[in-house]
Amino acid sequence: MTTGAADVIVVGAGPAGAATAILLAEHGVAVQLLDRARFPRPKICGEYLSPEAPRVLDRLGVLKTVDGLATPLAGMRITAPDGTVVIGTYRTVGDWRPYREHAMAIERARLDEALVERVRALPIDFREHVRVTDVLVERGEVRGVVAVDRDGRAARLRARLVIAADGRASVVAERLGLRHGHRLKRMALVTYVSGLDGCRDYGEVFVDPTTRSSIRSRPTGGISRSSSRSRTRRRGAGASKRFSRRGPSTSSTSPGGSPARGSWRRSARWARSHTRWTRRAWAVSSS
Repeated sequence: MTTGAADVIVVGAGPAGAATAILLAEHGVAVQLLDRARFPRPKICGEYLSPEAPRVLDRLGVLKTVDGLATPLAGMRITAPDGTVVIGTYRTVGDWRPYREHAMAIERARLDEALVERVRALPIDFREHVRVTDVLVERGEVRGVVAVDRDGRAARLRARLVIAADGRASVVAERLGLRHGHRLKRMALVTYVSGLDGCRDYGEVFVDPTTRSSIRSRPTGGISRSSSRSRTRRRGAGASKRFSRRGPSTSSTSPGGSPARGSWRRSARWARSHTRWTRRAWAVSSS
């Protein structure tokens, strides 16, 4: 693995890292973008973009691509534990006009891929299958990172600025002592279901005292369902597990709040995604 110096190293090529790398490269900054995965890759996500998100995507040069992959959502329907339903529609209010008068539902892997394709079109040193294991600290300043490629070869990569965009299990934040336990112990789950009617124009949110579930339609058919649940005792952060279920299912919910039959389109994924938090998401080194 080559070790040429860059102006900036961005750790993590998800939406935050990719967007940062794109904007820096457009200003002539020499950027190395590192990610331990190869894209596209599965990722726990709510798979929802607000009406203001297209403003950012347009600035990044990927809005046209995302428009071809996403499903418009006119608003959200929220169902309370007692069955009360509140419907919100995205629209202009007074002098405030959103960038778009609709939100979007899009699979996270497709959004990531659109951003990564934009990264590849720019002079960015993008390295997949590269896992950051440590930070280089000299005289109290971050000077780069230690990284290992897929063949196990380690390298010391140097830059004037290191930006940590590597998510809830950030190695950079951990090494700098910026990750701390959080009082909320939560678990997230995402799965894809087909065979449900009436869930197209509006997203769905179902709330109870310990769980929040949301449902969004998918441009490829079926729906995406994500849930987060509070946990009473803590287990390790960053753990994930895959499991699958095929055939008829009654664990999805129809827009009216009652159980509906459908079938799993993919294996479900869950992660203990909120058991730790990062006080700061970036580290700076100066020349």
